[in-house]
Amino acid sequence: MDVSQSLSGPEWMVEKAQKCLRTDLFASKSLLITARSLYPRNFRIQFEAYRIEKSARKTAEGAAILLDMFQHFFDEPVLQDELQALIVALQSESQDPSIVILRDMFDSFPSKAKYDILQKTSEHTKNMIEKSRCKLLLMKNFPDSIPLYGVSLAESLIDWEKAEGEKADLNPYRSLLVCEVLPLVIANKQIEVPIKFYAKWLQKSMAYYLSYITQPPRKHEQLATTPVLTSPTHNASSPMKSPCYSRPGFDGPPKEGASDSWEKMHELIIKIAEKCGWNLHVIPKMTGSVSSRFQHLSECHRQQPSDAPAVSKSIFYSTVLLFLKTAFTYASTVDSEAFASTNIGHSTSLLLLEDLNAKLKSKKHKHKHKKLRLDENDIPLDSDSSDDPGLSSIPANLKVNKSYGITPELIENFETGIDCWKLLYANEYFEKDLNWLLHRWKADTWQWLTSFQTDMMIFKGDFSQALRMLQEKHKQMSSMPLAEVAKDKLKILLQMAACHFRLAQFSSACEMTLDAVSLMPSSETSVSKAVQPEKPSHTSKYTRMLLLLPVTGRELLPYCINLLLQCYKKKSFHHHSTKDDKALGHMIVLMQYNWPKEESLFSDAIKKIRKQGTFTYSLFFKFIINIDILEEFAFLATEEAGQIEIDLLPPAQRQKVVTRGVVKGGKEDFRIALENQVKRCEENVEFLLKQFLVCERDTLLEHLM
Repeated sequence: MDVSQSLSGPEWMVEKAQKCLRTDLFASKSLLITARSLYPRNFRIQFEAYRIEKSARKTAEGAAILLDMFQHFFDEPVLQDELQALIVALQSESQDPSIVILRDMFDSFPSKAKYDILQKTSEHTKNMIEKSRCKLLLMKNFPDSIPLYGVSLAESLIDWEKAEGEKADLNPYRSLLVCEVLPLVIANKQIEVPIKFYAKWLQKSMAYYLSYITQPPRKHEQLATTPVLTSPTHNASSPMKSPCYSRPGFDGPPKEGASDSWEKMHELIIKIAEKCGWNLHVIPKMTGSVSSRFQHLSECHRQQPSDAPAVSKSIFYSTVLLFLKTAFTYASTVDSEAFASTNIGHSTSLLLLEDLNAKLKSKKHKHKHKKLRLDENDIPLDSDSSDDPGLSSIPANLKVNKSYGITPELIENFETGIDCWKLLYANEYFEKDLNWLLHRWKADTWQWLTSFQTDMMIFKGDFSQALRMLQEKHKQMSSMPLAEVAKDKLKILLQMAACHFRLAQFSSACEMTLDAVSLMPSSETSVSKAVQPEKPSHTSKYTRMLLLLPVTGRELLPYCINLLLQCYKKKSFHHHSTKDDKALGHMIVLMQYNWPKEESLFSDAIKKIRKQGTFTYSLFFKFIINIDILEEFAFLATEEAGQIEIDLLPPAQRQKVVTRGVVKGGKEDFRIALENQVKRCEENVEFLLKQFLVCERDTLLEHLM
């Protein structure tokens, strides 16, 4: 039996038309024209006729059939799929012929038909994202519909986001809300809503932009699997062809995305200020330096009543934006490895540390320093005495070093961020609102912000608070694989060490320093001359100096050695303690690194040894190879130096002591040991000292308790 004989009239004509299509397009179209006349309400015939016209790129003919099907067969699933394809095509800039023909057909519809298709399709669609797309297209093409649908769509997106349990700010609902819907709603002069709506929209928009800007590159790569995210830099005013929907995923921000997003937030604040009647004069322009913008805000805050809403809200949001921008600029620069896309050309992370060699000129001090060579009025800043001037009240300066990427602009961003923070927390209303915003944004999870706040506390001299923050971060890392967090842990340990040092907790400072040394890769500690920093941008008679050092072994090991040396200097010279040769010996070992700059300190150590008349250090021949130091101790062992008992040989090489400190055979053994030691003078001092710090860790700590 012929299968075609079992088909009904409409089905047979469709099948016949499909067969003819392979060889004779016009015969196929003639059959379908006849079929449409015979069976005007048969959807399959109508759709097949539409498909042929569409394939032949007959815009007018295809559009006429599609519009007829929309009016008479709207509920057909196949037609629904075609309408969804049409919606996607309208949001795409693709030049694929199958997409272009859909856009062309829609353009040929009468205005009312366009409105009806978009409005009815949006109501019929169950998927919330697709529904929002349709409503958005409706508002873009028919601006008069914005007052009708705009606010409800914005609030619906917020509700759907909450219902879906979206925890990340970068999600499809928030993307549509911030980048597409709100620009239309806020710009429409006919829409008037309570101020609380604008405040909510501003808060959610800023959270979205901030998440977009501050996500490290690897996070952006993961967003490629997230459906329908909109670039924050997209222009929502484009009537039809929106590039953000040209594909189902989001491939991350364009290179200029971050800077444009800061601009978008600034523009949003201005637009909402206009809607809410806030003072626009207060809002600084994005041009000019960040410090000049802060000065403008600071002056407005000083002159205007802080409780005047029209002024205070403008100042508050502008200051918050400036704070976030400067804080992130600083944090992403010093942690450039995590934010590689925002710091092209600078790939090494930096670490903020105090310059331990900086001295503070102070007019008054309660007691004279024990070191005779030190001027009474030149008190070292690293003094362990409790009566040093309060560090939190002393201005701090960062040193410019362009070879490390430490530019005046970076320092300006850091200091401006701190100034913004101070202004926000100097006003009780601002402080309350800022804390609420940070809580809503879950800012405690922003590692870049906590890093900035930690550096800010160090800059301000609030070492106790900085230490608490660092200890919390260190605790969080304890459960992570060391291989993943070694570099971050190294940075935290060194900052903790510096804070302990400033708090005169020298044992803890040394413990943190030695732990940090153990995390430094051996390959990074090769001999290298440190680049000398440029002079700070401004100085004061009362200043603390800060350093931003690259997080590499060759730059940080010298700092570690210096910190340990400072601690042992206190142990040996500043404390009223009993004789401790090991502490003095450890200090002499460490002096070798920065030789000959430590010659003066070594001279003080020799004076101390002469004064006490004895010196014992069994690690001498294991770790001291500096020729000048060896020569000095060779002289101390002679009768010409005086009656000084020197015991430097390890226990296994010592001879039996006879009387009066004279050692049988000891002088000869000492001479031979010195001659052998001279042969080691060309050894790598950095490698030797790192070995000393790692192998003698327990001994080093024991003599600082």
